[in-house]
Amino acid sequence: TPDLLAPAGLDQLTGIKAMFVLYALLGLLGGLLYAQIPQRRPTSDPGSTSALGPSRNIVFKLAALFSLDAFAGGFLVQSLLALWLFEKFDLSLSEAGFFFFWSGVLSAFSFPVAAWLSRHIGLINTMVFTHIPSSIALMLAALAPTLPLALALLLIRAALSQMDVPTRSSYVMAVVTEAERAAAASFTSVPR
Repeated sequence: TPDLLAPAGLDQLTGIKAMFVLYALLGLLGGLLYAQIPQRRPTSDPGSTSALGPSRNIVFKLAALFSLDAFAGGFLVQSLLALWLFEKFDLSLSEAGFFFFWSGVLSAFSFPVAAWLSRHIGLINTMVFTHIPSSIALMLAALAPTLPLALALLLIRAALSQMDVPTRSSYVMAVVTEAERAAAASFTSVPR
């Protein structure tokens, strides 16, 4: 968008500032839309939920595993990835924006694909069989000699890397009792 605003007489920095303001306004609009959602009253009585009980051990193990995964994945942030693409391949700002847009689209698209896939091969298999190729694609991208190959591998990673998110949550809900679900969700999510 900053490049598209250049013919109108705006320099790149002004275009970036305009995009930042637009993004902030869209965030406020989203907040206003969420505020319009009517509040629902709980359908169950407050006594039907409990802290972790019989599922405590499995939830602790899952929380440790998920935290380790989040710790490792946390080393790759978009700003560092963008810097690497700028430095190694001399990627332009507009090309980076185009890449990260499609990377985000693929990540979002992976959620319904993960639900479909998990119905066919199971929750754990979906987590494992998408997470491992995603990690391999990331490692190979670091070694890629050309920009198109690096971007293709990173897009493959984007398409696969988030498939474990909905399946992980579904698995946690499946292995705990109904009364423990809220506590288990909190306990496995907060450490991440």
